[in-house]
Amino acid sequence: MSTQFTEPPEHPKPTETAISAEPLAAKPGPGSGQITVSYTNTLRDSLVFNWYLTFHSRVGWMLILGLLIVIFPLIYLTIPPGTSDSQKLLTSGVVLLIVFMIAALVAIPLGIALVWLIWICDKTRGAKVTIALFQDSINLETPFASSQNKWTLIRKLRKTPRFIMLSAQLGTAVLVPRRAFVCQEDFDEFYQWCADRVDASALPASPGSSWSARGVRWLTTSFMGTTCLAILGGFLVAMGGFGIADTLNGPDAPTRLTINELERSKDPPPSRYLEITGGHLFWPELYQDAVGTRLSRETTTIAYYVPLVSPEVVNEWKFAPAHARLPYDKARVFLRISPDDMRRDFPHEVDSRMATVLSEAKSPVIGRVSHFKEVPKHMRQGMMVGVTEQEADRMILLEYGDEVPSKPLWIGVGFAIVGLGVLGFTPLGLKVFGRGARPVRA
Repeated sequence: MSTQFTEPPEHPKPTETAISAEPLAAKPGPGSGQITVSYTNTLRDSLVFNWYLTFHSRVGWMLILGLLIVIFPLIYLTIPPGTSDSQKLLTSGVVLLIVFMIAALVAIPLGIALVWLIWICDKTRGAKVTIALFQDSINLETPFASSQNKWTLIRKLRKTPRFIMLSAQLGTAVLVPRRAFVCQEDFDEFYQWCADRVDASALPASPGSSWSARGVRWLTTSFMGTTCLAILGGFLVAMGGFGIADTLNGPDAPTRLTINELERSKDPPPSRYLEITGGHLFWPELYQDAVGTRLSRETTTIAYYVPLVSPEVVNEWKFAPAHARLPYDKARVFLRISPDDMRRDFPHEVDSRMATVLSEAKSPVIGRVSHFKEVPKHMRQGMMVGVTEQEADRMILLEYGDEVPSKPLWIGVGFAIVGLGVLGFTPLGLKVFGRGARPVRA
């Protein structure tokens, strides 16, 4: 350890720092081994300090996690029931991201204003702060007060490129800015002097003590990790771009067709969203997909399936002989109806005691086209019992109630995904161009 740190002679502007370091045991007495640092308290110190505490506070992150747990289900439940589960999850995530971005844009200026108000009301603003390090304690002195903390009372010691923070058990904190030192070596030496005297629990976890810390450090600092993040970012950019292009090329409204037109044609549906008119629901062919457990007789319904057919098919099926196999040579459309939609639109069929009709006119029917092979295998096998000519390649599965999604919403979702993907390239860019390795200057 050198005996004196002074401003280099080539700097005409005098430094605001006076650092003196006597060799350990150079002279007896309470001042033996003392290091003294002086600097002027500024608003920037308070802002940097509160910014650090905000992002390293366990209470703050627990509060954010709690809000996430509460807000996400509320957003999910407010989405219209006709939306698919995947769209609900994606929409909820994007809305939640937007809510947190707006909250951050509001909270950051308010936080800065609050710190500024506290700082101007503090009589120590702009005052000279002197910190003295001893073998057994650290002393803080201002023109208005002084305090002493034993090293054993320091519960946290942290170092960033811009400051060193010491937090005591009594709720007091000492902030030493980087500008209080002539060079980086003095800054590092000051931190090491403190680290040698505080309890080991006050120091940050070593790189090898936490797998999560090692993982984050590997992803953000190593070339291989930043490359993986960039690959993930590229995947998100491609996925978001594909989603934007698919939304722009998608329909603005469902294609309107009659049930007779669909039954006479063997071609695939002309659009992913259809509005079918003139159809009838044939309730004797209603199927219910339900799950249960071996320990309980109670079951949970997942979906209902019922054919949507023309009046001609209804008449043919009505007068079919008993136990005859119903022909599906004309019938082509099966509706998949969620339990909520079923209870809302067809409550008389949910309760078998209320079922009084064989068929029911339903026009129009709006839904999203899916492939009939997406029906679970056990359900398709059950649907084929007692029928003929039910060819999966010709059949159309319509997700009842699914409407054409809002283009502005999903384009916004796509751009949000693209933005997240672009952020994945940031660590690799800093690594390649060397910006993350710039030395900190006083």
